[in-house]
Amino acid sequence: LKRNGILLMTLSGILFGFLPILVKWGNQYHFGAVQTSFCRFAIALAGIALLHYCGPQKLKVVNLEALLWRSLLGGLTVLLYFITLQLTTAAKGTLLNYTYSIWANVFGVLFLKHKPPKGFALILLLAVLGVWLVLGVSFDHFEWGDLTGVLSGMAAGGGVADIKVARKTD
Repeated sequence: LKRNGILLMTLSGILFGFLPILVKWGNQYHFGAVQTSFCRFAIALAGIALLHYCGPQKLKVVNLEALLWRSLLGGLTVLLYFITLQLTTAAKGTLLNYTYSIWANVFGVLFLKHKPPKGFALILLLAVLGVWLVLGVSFDHFEWGDLTGVLSGMAAGGGVADIKVARKTD
């Protein structure tokens, strides 16, 4: 696995690129967000089990609390993302979900006591402004897909911040 890291990361990126398309396709066949989330996690569990039992990866849990938080936030992220994909376009839903990098930095500073870099507030403002410009946000009407997309990004940001804690021991 270590020798094929670039290949595996590329394959992972390609497969994640197809995820919103497959979810939208499932929505056309009346599969809801809960059903598609279940399928996503069942496939992931099968892959993890395969790596654990047949491959070079052995699982060892040290920080159970961090793992449980990561599981909860990761599950919530996927469910909210798939709900977002039901309510809005794949592009908009994906962009809102990808705001996780903004939220991970905010949560790292607020809850994990990370030292913010110089100009942190300006960087955050520019990131939010960029998302706003790309999406063409309008405050004259409310869309549930926008709310679930932002909540998906927030949950993912919390999960990423938690991964930083878990990687110290696990």
